[in-house]
Amino acid sequence: MIIFITGASGVGKTTLIEYMKENNEDSRYAFYHFDSIGIPSGEEMAKYDNWQKQTTFEWIERLIESYTHDKVVFLEGSTSMTYIIEGFADNKFDNYKLALVDCLEEEMVSRLIHKRKQPELVSEDMKNWRRHLYKQAIDNDAIIIDTSSSSIMECADQLREIAEGYLNKH
Repeated sequence: MIIFITGASGVGKTTLIEYMKENNEDSRYAFYHFDSIGIPSGEEMAKYDNWQKQTTFEWIERLIESYTHDKVVFLEGSTSMTYIIEGFADNKFDNYKLALVDCLEEEMVSRLIHKRKQPELVSEDMKNWRRHLYKQAIDNDAIIIDTSSSSIMECADQLREIAEGYLNKH
């Protein structure tokens, strides 16, 4: 199974996956970060046509090529659920789950400013992106993990429960 985790900047996606990776003893889990294949600068990204969509499709193809039934793959990155769904459909692959990591807007803003020291990411565009992803999650019956008041361990347990449910069936 592939669990594709998305969310806006500052909601806790990377923190959650890093925590799971560091506290994982199960060799049947694999963890990947969308941005690990590189992110163009804002100027360069403007030159690309549909960079986010192309990169989402590239990741999905990579993961499917190395797919085995005895593993659960976690991929986190900020991308549209529409692209994720389309990418899996194009590859005729349906053994995946969509998950949104989210938090209250005020919490996201605070994390970006104080924890990440990236106040430049606090914008109406980022706030709207967060809202858009939340609507997509609702519309697509995705798993929603709210990091506003849950501990990182509680959030990781939600993802582990889904993974274990799958692995116990296979």
